[in-house]
Amino acid sequence: RGSRADFVIVHPTFMLGPWDWKPSSGAMLRAIARGEGRVAPPGANNFVHVRDVVDGLLAAAHGPRGRAWILGNENCTYRDAWTRFAGVIGAPAPVGTLPRALVDPLAMGLDAWWSLLGRFGVREGELNGPTVRMGAVPHVFDVTRARRELGLPATPIEVAAREGWAWMQENAP
Repeated sequence: RGSRADFVIVHPTFMLGPWDWKPSSGAMLRAIARGEGRVAPPGANNFVHVRDVVDGLLAAAHGPRGRAWILGNENCTYRDAWTRFAGVIGAPAPVGTLPRALVDPLAMGLDAWWSLLGRFGVREGELNGPTVRMGAVPHVFDVTRARRELGLPATPIEVAAREGWAWMQENAP
C-alpha cells in the first residue's frame, strides 16, 4: 500500500536503422527505392533511430518506476519523410500527396481487388485498404518527457534511414 508501481512503460514510435532483418520498417525504404513512393499518403508519423530507442529503454530501466515515455524523435508528414529518405537512398522523391478525399475510395477499391485475387490464391500485397487508411492518420507524438527525463537522443532521421539502408543492402535478403 502506498508504494510506487514497480514498472516502466515505453512506447517506441516508427523505428528506422540497422538490423532490420525482416525488414519491417525498412520495407518503407525498399518501396521508395523501387519508385513506389511517388504519391505519399496524407498522414504523418513520428520517426526515430532504433539506437535512440535502445538508449531510451536502458535509461527507462534505471529511471523512476511507474512512469511511461514515448521514445520517438521527429514528427513528419509522409511526403516530407519520403522525400528525405529518397534523397538518402538515391531514389525519386514523391511528386505529390494523395488527397484525403481519395483515401476511402482507394482503400475500398484495394479491399475489393485483393478479395477478388484472394479467390485465386493470390496473397494480399503491401498496398492494401488498411495500409492506405493508416497512412492517412497523423501518428504524431510529443517526446519532450523522454528527452527531459531520460536524455533521449535525437539522431536525425536521415542518419537512421542511411544506416538502415546500408545495413539492408549488405545483409537483408
